[in-house]
Amino acid sequence: MRRFALSLLIISISFTAFNSSAQIPKPKKNSYVNDLAGVLTADEETELNKEIFTIERKRDVQMAIVLVKKIPSMYDIEEFAVLIGRRWGVGKNKRGIVYVAAIDQRKQRIEVARNLDELFPNDVSLALLDRVKPGFREKDYKAGLSELISGVEDILPLSAAEQKLEQVRADSVQAVVKQAAIAREKADAIVAESDRQLWKWFAVFLSVLLVIYVIRKLINRSSSSYETIRNTDNYVGDGNYGSSGYSSSRRYNSYGSYGGGYRSSGSRLGDFATGAAAGYAARTLQERSDEERRDRQRREEDERRDREERDREEDDRREQEAHDREANEPRNWGNWGGGSSDSGGGSSSSDGNSGNSGFSTGSSSGATSDW
Repeated sequence: MRRFALSLLIISISFTAFNSSAQIPKPKKNSYVNDLAGVLTADEETELNKEIFTIERKRDVQMAIVLVKKIPSMYDIEEFAVLIGRRWGVGKNKRGIVYVAAIDQRKQRIEVARNLDELFPNDVSLALLDRVKPGFREKDYKAGLSELISGVEDILPLSAAEQKLEQVRADSVQAVVKQAAIAREKADAIVAESDRQLWKWFAVFLSVLLVIYVIRKLINRSSSSYETIRNTDNYVGDGNYGSSGYSSSRRYNSYGSYGGGYRSSGSRLGDFATGAAAGYAARTLQERSDEERRDRQRREEDERRDREERDREEDDRREQEAHDREANEPRNWGNWGGGSSDSGGGSSSSDGNSGNSGFSTGSSSGATSDW
């Protein structure tokens, strides 16, 4: 009799455990979204899966969405969410989120694994659930869930790999900006120095012209005086010494030779002025050539910077395309714990109490609300 009673007890416990296990649904293949209530279209599920994939890829957090008509009577909604997280193995390194909504009961729960507790305390979790309510009240479940996903993404920091990538991008941009600023400063300094030299040479040129002008004035004045003396009629003589004394037989018109000499000196000064002007012109042409060269260097630097910016944009575009291709591949969705969703949460133990999931009841994180 006692053996019979013990056998009945064992059978009863086994049946209860089996029934409990049977009440936890198996995860849908290749999907973060498990719409057991049938309130989402196939396209809506696809869009939600893409949104959640972005969170897993950039935030290193897995998120499961489970919609049911009612919570099984043997559980409250918190226990149900915790068991799903454990049974399915949601999240790697205890970084998982489970959202459960009981459509007919108008009740919802967000549950987070241990390593996300600090990011999702009760008040933050309640605020996230509040974002869901307007859409759900209008029976626009896709809109409500998109609000939830967006709110979760805003809270989660980037993963270490994504942070490193963002830092590399930021450093690259800063380096290009710094190089451009240095190049611009050098070019501006060269232009400023060129301007200073140009004004210096211009001042020297003006000074030379002034000196030449004064000298030529003096020479012209002297030449005019000699010309007057040379043309005077009384300035004559024969230059012969006879018995009657000195007599002049010819007019001294040879002063023209002196005048000619002074004109030769003026001509040399004129040549000097011409040479100075030619030198100034050559200097000006050289300055213009240098300025054109600097302008060309600036244009080349701007073009190089533009090419680098286009290359970065192209890299970002390719990366986004790669991300979109991955996001559009259902095989990348809902691989709980890094495994395959085909396993039905195979990483968990048979009683749904995986020690590696990070989900537990009674934690200070997560929240429950109606809508």
